[in-house]
Amino acid sequence: MSTITVTNIKATGETASRPVSGVAGAWVTKNLDGTSIEDSVNVSSMADVGTGIATYTFTNNFANNTYQSATGSRHIAVRIYSSPDGDITTSSLKINSYNLSEALADRQSGTAVHGDLA
Repeated sequence: MSTITVTNIKATGETASRPVSGVAGAWVTKNLDGTSIEDSVNVSSMADVGTGIATYTFTNNFANNTYQSATGSRHIAVRIYSSPDGDITTSSLKINSYNLSEALADRQSGTAVHGDLA
């Protein structure tokens, strides 16, 4: 594999370039029943830890565990997504999803992770 070193990137059709550091280091979409990955970049696997709990393992680790993640869903009745303390490592990220009653619940979701790769 070759490496191209750049400071900024601009996708075909875009009018402005953006810093490479602003590009997601990983992203993943899991299916509705929470058991498998539908699509991803830099995510090698997903462990279905239990109802509403998934752990994603990164293909390439992050440089530290201070990266930022954001998770959302296309479905109604989703209250919150969280990453519990201790469940954010350089090699994986655990995401919990809850319904409106604040009980763990499986939902289709997408997570983007921003940070420096190791």
